[in-house]
Amino acid sequence: MIILKKQVNKLLILKTCVLLLFTLLNYSTVAFAQKPQPTIIFPNQSSIKIEMGEYYDPEARSDNTDGTPIEYASSNTKVAIPENGKIRIIGLGITIITATQAESTNFLAALPKDIKLTVQEEQFIIFPPIADKTICDIDFSANVTSTPSLYPIYTQNPITYTSSNPSVATISPLGQIHIVGPGTTTITANQKGNDEYIDAEPQSQQLKVLAVCFNINNTFTPNGDGINDLWNIPDLIAFPNCIMRVFNRSGQLVFQSKGYTQAWDGTNNGQQLPFGTYYYMLSLDDKASAKKMSGWVTIVR
Repeated sequence: MIILKKQVNKLLILKTCVLLLFTLLNYSTVAFAQKPQPTIIFPNQSSIKIEMGEYYDPEARSDNTDGTPIEYASSNTKVAIPENGKIRIIGLGITIITATQAESTNFLAALPKDIKLTVQEEQFIIFPPIADKTICDIDFSANVTSTPSLYPIYTQNPITYTSSNPSVATISPLGQIHIVGPGTTTITANQKGNDEYIDAEPQSQQLKVLAVCFNINNTFTPNGDGINDLWNIPDLIAFPNCIMRVFNRSGQLVFQSKGYTQAWDGTNNGQQLPFGTYYYMLSLDDKASAKKMSGWVTIVR
């Protein structure tokens, strides 16, 4: 009987221990399940742009009420580094700022939260007004410049150009304007941004091209009286490589000259041409791309 009583007591003690262990485990599980995980937020921001030389305060918040600090890390330490709870900007470019918050007494560690930080410099286009041109004018520069970078280690995108009316003028990628014909066009300069630079504000200037670049007299009287005997075109002295051709009504070439240093006297191979209207074609240079003009001239005897 004594042995049986001891065995019963052992069973009761074992049962009590098992119940106590189960209670403790169940309490720990419930307590662990009730420990919340806070959420980090960046107020009203998923990405932000900022200029060089500034401090940025991410102002990250969470619902952890234990006062556990939020820590920051930067994916690109050439752009920004954490410093005293803020972000110090040290270069141009893009970095990802990650906010973390460690586990505390009443809260689990928060899930990390990222924000994209773009640090850029402004750039400005300087485009002076364009003076009126004529169809005789040769190619010229638009004289567009961009404000130099304060940080030359970074590369700015080139300035690009457009012409609203290519039948009046075109513009090359290097900013050289080529006159095509009379009229008005708007030349616009753009400079796109990149990771380091903000898009520049486009700048435009109007270009007016006049149809006449100089006066070409359309009548002369080669009668030997010393008055208006030659077809003088003084302005052609500025175009030493010009090509002048004159044709009669039948399309026959009656005069040709490279450069116009010797004015036409109304003859063809030394023979005086009769009274009448003749047609000219003028190229201001001997290149295929040179400006061309045409018109008529009358010989009066």
